[in-house]
Amino acid sequence: TCIQFNPIDDRYFISGSLDAKVRLWSIPDRQVVDWSDLHEMVTAACYTPDGQ
Repeated sequence: TCIQFNPIDDRYFISGSLDAKVRLWSIPDRQVVDWSDLHEMVTAACYTPDGQ
């Protein structure tokens, strides 16, 4: 499992997990706002410097 905070907008972070999902979380809303299902477990995730 991994997480990284958005470098531009600190209201969001991404997480990757062993269930093969990458999730975008909203901290103010305390919920997942988007996700992607992948084919393999996610052990690393990162934003680009511009927050993408």
